[in-house]
Amino acid sequence: MPHQRPAFTSGAFFIPPRLGRTGAIRSPVSTLSCVATLLLKTEPTEYAFDDLVRDGRTVWSGVKNAAALIALRAARKGDEAFIYHTGSEKRLVGLAKLTSGPYPDPSAGDERLVVIDLAPLRALPTPVTLAQVKGDARFSNFALVTQSRLSVMPVPGELDSILRQWAGLGPASRTPRPA
Repeated sequence: MPHQRPAFTSGAFFIPPRLGRTGAIRSPVSTLSCVATLLLKTEPTEYAFDDLVRDGRTVWSGVKNAAALIALRAARKGDEAFIYHTGSEKRLVGLAKLTSGPYPDPSAGDERLVVIDLAPLRALPTPVTLAQVKGDARFSNFALVTQSRLSVMPVPGELDSILRQWAGLGPASRTPRPA
């Protein structure tokens, strides 16, 4: 089977990645004007949402997958992120806020690798399981379902609202990003 580029979507339209002058992939997702929501996966035995709450903030690092890096590069300070526990849990467990935009990983020695600073907002009153997401046809094209190994992904607005309702947070309040 030939290699296929992953589809990055925001809402209902396709956003193809582009190569910049240096050959690095740039994403037009970064031009979106609304506060966005990401989904960040973590193995809870390595760094759980409770660890983020205890620490108060962290540098989210270690992302090397090109598609995940595109999503990270599109993120902006003030965006929110669902924290998803992998492994035996397989569920959304918390909500965090990006306290920085993406910047080069100071420990990587490779300017293509970026990190973000993250602070906890709240644990989800009702964790949302992967089975629940997979059981709803509206999520059939969501990266959590279609690209199971992807560690960082954007959450389209309609799905963000559904996840927030399921989690007991109410609908998302999407506000304009500062210019």
